[in-house]
Amino acid sequence: MSLTVPTALPKLITFNTTVSGYDATLRLAVYTLNLVFPNATKTLTAPLADTRYVLRLLGSLSLIAPTIHTRKALIESLRKNPTAIIKLYSMWIYYPTEHLYWLAIHNVIPMSLTKAYKCSQLSCAAWAIYIVADLVDMIRVVVPKWQELTKMERDAIRNKKDDKAIEDMEIMQSKEALKSQVQKKLIEILANAIDLPLAINWSTESMPIPAKAVALLGTLSSFGHFYLKWNQ
Repeated sequence: MSLTVPTALPKLITFNTTVSGYDATLRLAVYTLNLVFPNATKTLTAPLADTRYVLRLLGSLSLIAPTIHTRKALIESLRKNPTAIIKLYSMWIYYPTEHLYWLAIHNVIPMSLTKAYKCSQLSCAAWAIYIVADLVDMIRVVVPKWQELTKMERDAIRNKKDDKAIEDMEIMQSKEALKSQVQKKLIEILANAIDLPLAINWSTESMPIPAKAVALLGTLSSFGHFYLKWNQ
């Protein structure tokens, strides 16, 4: 993300032409505004949040293709990666219930506020389940990479102590690439781990986390997600 203004601006424009990039920008803007100006931004953050809801209407379309499986293929997927199935079907709960909530509070569909908030809580509970399953997947991926990187670092230190030849360029590049992968995955794990208490908070009626803390946690996780999207 260390770009000059002349190079960053075209990238920012291109970045925001994608649904995921635009959503990452809006999410960061909403939480940051709520953190810095908690009492003066409702009129601005509300339409920005609404834009994110509309964008997620498009996100639900992405669920259709992965779930058109034969029974045999579905069982095979479950056997190989149970968390993938958990994530898939948690999103089948998340998107419809969130859409119902948003449509209800905007009086597009007839639904009491009590039922609308129940839909919101259910969608956030599904999001929490998705996050936990996703964290399991990410940890499963990053641990062997971390071990491999640690071994490469150890070998490099050993070679230096033994006055062996300078590291081969290919090995150095391979190590740097692996280091970058591990760093990005750790940032992703951290961002998702920060999102988890937010999802749990909004899935309960009491919502025990104070608004200021929600804004802080949301800003931190949003920056992590923005950073990862920006550096894809």
